[in-house]
Amino acid sequence: MNDNKKTIKGFKAFNPGLTCRDFKFEVGKTYEHNGDVKICASGFHFCENPFAVWEYYPVTSEFARVTGAEDLTTEGNKTVCRSLTIDAKISLDDMIKEGVKFIHAQIDWKNPVNVTGADKSNAATSGNNSNAATSGYKSNAATSGDKSNAATSGNYSNAATSGYNSNAATSGNYSNAATSGYKSNAVTSGDNTIAAAIGINSKAKANKDSWIVVAEWVCENNAWKIKTVLTSIVDGNTIKADTFYQVKNGIFVECSN
Repeated sequence: MNDNKKTIKGFKAFNPGLTCRDFKFEVGKTYEHNGDVKICASGFHFCENPFAVWEYYPVTSEFARVTGAEDLTTEGNKTVCRSLTIDAKISLDDMIKEGVKFIHAQIDWKNPVNVTGADKSNAATSGNNSNAATSGYKSNAATSGDKSNAATSGNYSNAATSGYNSNAATSGNYSNAATSGYKSNAVTSGDNTIAAAIGINSKAKANKDSWIVVAEWVCENNAWKIKTVLTSIVDGNTIKADTFYQVKNGIFVECSN
């Protein structure tokens, strides 16, 4: 579909050195593509949904906020444009936070839906001890209350929670689960997924050959600060499948459920 917007804000991943397909980008610069602009063929590509970026680049990539303009076309999770501005380089931690915010922004919180089976649908709760679930393809589930749960079972779907002691879980392939709340859990059981837990004392687990992302926090001067964010593929040896991990003292530590 051709988008009527003059500009679209989004996110892009890069190889080391902010390179993509041997083209080197720099923060603060705008780039113009000469020639045809066609999705998956030519032009500059990016994603509005931060989680969608991981369908094309691994979590170990470099990331940036970008603005696309001119000849904008969006198909699925990807947008192509003629003009691309690299607004700011951001960390993996920022990408996860932005992903949670993006999923929450898709929700009509005044009219939340508890359970839905339609494709490309959304389910949300904002109260404490609540649950949101979707089973459709490319759907999202989000909760913002404490001790709440968000779950998706469709492929290419996302689950996001921001409350304390909450859980985000996905079972579809190419789906992602992310939590940013204190003592929360991120769980994925599908193939080619990412389980990201960046809240204080949070943990994550995933299937073999998927990825986990976990943050470690320290309290300094009565304020919590991120010490490190680690990523790892679940290889079945160093990082076991279907096993929760936290980060302590800069390393992954296996922990109980």
